[in-house]
Amino acid sequence: MKTILNILLFASLAFMVSCGAKHEHEAEHEHDHDHEVEGAEEHGHDSDEIVFTPEQAKAAGLEVETVKAGEFREGIKTSGQVLTAQGDDETLVARSTGILKLNVASLVEGAEVAAGRTLFSISSVGMSDGDVTNRARLEYEGALKEYNRAADLFKDQLITQGELNELKLKLDLTKEALKYGKTTTPASTVVTAPFTGFVKQLLVKNGEFVTAGQSLAVITKNKRLQLRADVSEKYYSHLGHITGANFRLTGSDRTFNIEAIGGRLVSYGRSTANDICFVPVIFEFDNTDRDIVAGSFCDVFMLGKRRENVISVPISALTEDQGLYYVFLQVDDEGYKKQEVEIGETDGIRREIVRGLNPGDKVVVKGAVQVKLAGMSGVIPAHTHEH
Repeated sequence: MKTILNILLFASLAFMVSCGAKHEHEAEHEHDHDHEVEGAEEHGHDSDEIVFTPEQAKAAGLEVETVKAGEFREGIKTSGQVLTAQGDDETLVARSTGILKLNVASLVEGAEVAAGRTLFSISSVGMSDGDVTNRARLEYEGALKEYNRAADLFKDQLITQGELNELKLKLDLTKEALKYGKTTTPASTVVTAPFTGFVKQLLVKNGEFVTAGQSLAVITKNKRLQLRADVSEKYYSHLGHITGANFRLTGSDRTFNIEAIGGRLVSYGRSTANDICFVPVIFEFDNTDRDIVAGSFCDVFMLGKRRENVISVPISALTEDQGLYYVFLQVDDEGYKKQEVEIGETDGIRREIVRGLNPGDKVVVKGAVQVKLAGMSGVIPAHTHEH
């Protein structure tokens, strides 16, 4: 019995010592935490701030823009396609029937060609119709003799003016057939490049049989391009205010401004087809950027009415979380905080901010994703690709 009492007494003493030590440890931990908070307050940072030193911000690629109200143009978002401008293409056709030969070994789509360079030759030797070029020459010589003889008869008033005119027309037609005489040989007819440009489409193969009038290739100057945007008919009343556009090629982060690349609005449709509920809007611009390729599809933001005193930020400044949008504000040299905002219209480059920002606020416009990740993890990501 005495032994049991000793054991209970020893256990009670041990529990009291343990509780005392735990209380002392919690008090010490609380003291340390209070010390950390006091330290943060001494440096001017709230507990919800994300701290980046200037060196860390530079390493993360952060850029900051001071908010100010300014001009903003409403945008209508739709889809579109980049096309070759009218007059920038020319289709080469066969001028005779025969066997086609490529005169340029490297004649492929995308190949550069010089004005006047021979691209194709068409031989009619051995064909059932004979040498078309030689036949045209014989027809011209016969028409010339017939006209000269008729001219002498007309002087003697043996034929009428109308009969002479008919023979003159025949002579002109046969002469027209030989106007390409400088680009022909007795055995073949050649087709040359009309201007310096690129092969957009090659429609024939070497050794292929072609007929007169058949399309052989499409050559493009590649100097001007068109942007065709298909706009829902519900926006038809807005089209009269459209003067420009921003567009972004599918799969690209880069946005182009029509006016900045020498472009302008050409026209827009005044009606829709029976089975199509879209109105075409056509822009034209200089092809000075290798990133823009004819045939590419894109997102188009057509720019309409101008509004003043609008607060906006680059699209890259916005982050989204569960349907809510945020930006990150710089509060001092090392402190950043998350700010919820309400967004409005976009022109494809900037987004209107309806609520949440004031003039003078400093917003992170590049590197917002890095700030977001750092706030979630407490560390700065080594590198994050931002869209």
